[in-house]
Amino acid sequence: MPAPSHATEATRRAILDAAAELLAEAGAERLSIREVCARAGVTAPTVYHHFGDKDGLVLKVLEDSFTAFVQTVDALDKPQDPIEALARAWDGYVAYGVAHPMHYRIMFVRLAHTTPIPAATAAFQRLVDVVSAAEAEGLLVPPLEDACKAFWSAMHGVTSLIATGYLPPDAPASALVRDAVIAHITRPRDGARRPAKTKRSKP
Repeated sequence: MPAPSHATEATRRAILDAAAELLAEAGAERLSIREVCARAGVTAPTVYHHFGDKDGLVLKVLEDSFTAFVQTVDALDKPQDPIEALARAWDGYVAYGVAHPMHYRIMFVRLAHTTPIPAATAAFQRLVDVVSAAEAEGLLVPPLEDACKAFWSAMHGVTSLIATGYLPPDAPASALVRDAVIAHITRPRDGARRPAKTKRSKP
């Protein structure tokens, strides 16, 4: 199969960018192919040619968004200490939502995922890996699944508030919630109570 031309790739990109903007603004139910065409400067048959139908277009936007998210997470520095790694994972996650609020709203706020998305599964697996490292050293208090869901729920809540403008990007609430959750789901190695840390680690 011949490689797609630059013009073809540019057209696909324009369609995906237009669809992403509309999805972030109003969600999938209100996404209109007509509006996508108007923003991208293409015709409806062009959209259908590249993506099949509206569902195919939405799925591709989701796949691209999660893929970019996973690539960003994989590029983060990963501390050897599992507790520090949890804090770094939190800060990296929040930083992504701050830097890419449109993609974040698409992935976690505007759309319900009814079709399995490999990149979304990979994204959650990155979190499981970080929490599993704490479990492997005997530092995890609740069962792994419960700890992962609790950590992600809190992390997502803070990031959603920032990505939708309810909290400023540098809100102290992020570090406060992060440290409270980590202190609750882990135990210190020496058995002493872990002091709270409100300083953000660098993503």
